[in-house]
Amino acid sequence: MERYIKTLKFERAWRFSLAGAIARISFSSTVLALLYTLRHIYGSWAMAGIISGSMLIISSTVLPFTAYLIDRFGQTVIGFLFTYLKVSGMIATIIFCANKAPIQFVALSSFVICFFSVPYGSMVRRRWSHILRDENSKSKIHTAFAIENTIDNLIYVIGPILITFTIANVSPELALLIPAASNLIGGTALFIQKSTRPPRNRELADKELTDKKLKTKKSVNKKIAGKKLTFLKQFNLVFVLVLVFSLYGSADILARHIAISENMPQLNGIIISTISAFGIVSSVLYPRINKNGKRGWKFFCLILIIGSALLPATCNNIYLFWANVAILGFALSPIYILADIVITKLPEQKNKTLNFSLVGISNGLGNALGIYIIGFTVESNLVLACTTIAAICILGSAYAIFKFAKR
Repeated sequence: MERYIKTLKFERAWRFSLAGAIARISFSSTVLALLYTLRHIYGSWAMAGIISGSMLIISSTVLPFTAYLIDRFGQTVIGFLFTYLKVSGMIATIIFCANKAPIQFVALSSFVICFFSVPYGSMVRRRWSHILRDENSKSKIHTAFAIENTIDNLIYVIGPILITFTIANVSPELALLIPAASNLIGGTALFIQKSTRPPRNRELADKELTDKKLKTKKSVNKKIAGKKLTFLKQFNLVFVLVLVFSLYGSADILARHIAISENMPQLNGIIISTISAFGIVSSVLYPRINKNGKRGWKFFCLILIIGSALLPATCNNIYLFWANVAILGFALSPIYILADIVITKLPEQKNKTLNFSLVGISNGLGNALGIYIIGFTVESNLVLACTTIAAICILGSAYAIFKFAKR
C-alpha cells in the first residue's frame, strides 16, 4: 500500500487520477442508462438496442480522431469543448425522453453524445507518462498504470449499480444524469489542472527544433528509424490485444449459454462479475508480481494460455467454467497495464494520447471478434466455439511473449 500512496502523492497526481476516475464513470453507465431509458419510454428493446449499439460503433470510430485533436491542440481546449458538448447532448436526450419526443430526436441527441466522446482514460495515462518521464521516476510507472487499471475495473462495477439504483428508485428518465454529472464534474476537475498537463505536439516539435543535436543527419536518420519502430510496435500491440481481448466478448455469451443450458440463469451475472473481481486483484498485485518490469508479459500470458487451453474442457460444467473464468480474469486485466507500458516506451513522443487510445480501440475490436465467433458457433457446437476462441487467445498470448517479453 505504501507504494501506491507514494505514487499518488508524486506531484499530487492523486488529483488528476481522482478526477479522471469520476469522469470515466460515464464509460460504464451511458449506454446502459440510454438502453433502459429508451426501453421504458418507447417500449422497444429493438429500438433501444439499435441506438445504443450504434453509439458504441460511432464512439470507437471517433475516439482516435478526438485523441489526435487532443495531442495537437491540448487537453484543456479540446477536453472542455467536447465534454460540454457531450453533456449538452445528454441533457437534450433527457428532455426529449421526458417529453416523449419522436425517436428521431432522441437518436440525433444520442449521436451527439458519441460524436463528442472524450478518452479520459488515455488522457490520465498521458499525464502519468508526462510526470514520470524522468529516469528516476520510471520505476513508478508500473504502479501508476496498475492504479488506473484497478480504477477501470471498479468503474465497471460502480457504474451499473448507480444506473440500476436510479432507474429503480428515482426515475428511468433521469438515469442519464449519472454519466452527465460524472463527465461535467470529473472532466472539469481534470482539465483545470495545468501543472500536470502534457505538452501539445507543436510544443514537442518546437523543443526538438531548439535542440541543435537533432539537426544533424545522424539524428534525422534516428528519428526516421524511431517512427518505423513506433509503427511496428503499434501494429504488433494492436494485433496481440485484439486476439487476447476476444475473450471478453465471448465470456458474456458463453456464461449466459452455459448457465441457461444447466438451468442456472441466476449465475450468469455472477460469473461475468468474477472477471472484474479477479481483474482488480491482479491489478493490485501487479507491481509485486512484475516488480522489476521483466516478467509481466511472460507470467500473465502463460496463465492466459493455460486458462484458454482449459476452456473447451470446462465448458460443459458451469462450476469448472466459473473457476476458469476467474483464472482468465486474473490474467487478462494486467495486459492493459503491460500495453500501456509498451506505449510509454515508444520512441515517437508525439500523439501519445492517440497511442494510449489504441488499447481501448483494440479492446472494442477484440470484443466484437469474440462476439461474432461465439455468436455464430455456440448454438451448433459449444466445444467447437470454445476451442476456436481458445486457439485465438493462445495465438495472441504466444505472439505477445515472442514480441514483448524481455529475454
